[in-house]
Amino acid sequence: YCPDSVTLPVGEKRQVDCLYIEADEDHVAYQDGKNREMRLAYVHEGYKENLGSSDRKALNVRRIFTGLYEDSEELWEDVYYYLDRQYDLAACPTLYLSGDGAHWIKKGLDSLPTQTHFVLDPYHTVKYLRQACVGISTEHLYATLHRWLHTGEKDYLQDYFKVRLSDPSLSESSKQTLQKVRRYLIGNWDAIQRQRESQYIGCSAEGHVSHWLSARLSSRPLGWSTTGAENIAKARAYDLNGGDLKAWVRNQTKTAERERRVNKLDGRVGRKYARQYEWSGKVAILHYSNNTRSRQIFETIAGY
Repeated sequence: YCPDSVTLPVGEKRQVDCLYIEADEDHVAYQDGKNREMRLAYVHEGYKENLGSSDRKALNVRRIFTGLYEDSEELWEDVYYYLDRQYDLAACPTLYLSGDGAHWIKKGLDSLPTQTHFVLDPYHTVKYLRQACVGISTEHLYATLHRWLHTGEKDYLQDYFKVRLSDPSLSESSKQTLQKVRRYLIGNWDAIQRQRESQYIGCSAEGHVSHWLSARLSSRPLGWSTTGAENIAKARAYDLNGGDLKAWVRNQTKTAERERRVNKLDGRVGRKYARQYEWSGKVAILHYSNNTRSRQIFETIAGY
């Protein structure tokens, strides 16, 4: 048993101009020597109003979802179920889904409202853009590539990769890096261009994975069981979503005790009726027949 945030209640339906869904995963080490993804998605409404003296902004996170979710469709169905209950989606013209471009994240577009647009998160955009400078480590080159990327100069960027990859002095490892970067940036071109839209405010999924999941699951050399890791992740999300973990534990304890009592009673009743109606070959002919030959045959069958 583990607390499930999907079951938490929601308030009255809200009307907002824009919603943000961000997703990433933590890589958790398990006792069988394998690493598995603990997936995370959360819904927020943008920045909270800053009423303090600090310039630091905080997101107005409304709901967090996490788990192994080997079938990512199940995760996105949970997210949509929450959105449909909590928001008037017909009155929300734009939803942004942000992440690193992994297939399981983009698959969310199949389940989320049709007005949802995928945006590649700026962190990974910068990461891959710096890798595009492999072998020529100058800030001027990076600034030029950055300008081309964020002003929609796709042809210029394509020509850059063509020239670099045609260089006969390029090492094999650098060539592979450039090919990977080209696939990533060109393949996510439209998702990168959406970063310039006025309502888009960036993506902080990497940081939230670190605080919400990695701090407990993967920042130290631990080996988890599949059940244990997912239970811890879901319990943390349940708490962050405003769920009462203590009340949930008390309820689970009561439920387990009721099940134990029911099972104990079932066992007692079962044993009582088993003794009462135990079949041991006691058919009438064995008790009342004087036909010795018939008795011998039935005793053989019954195992007397």
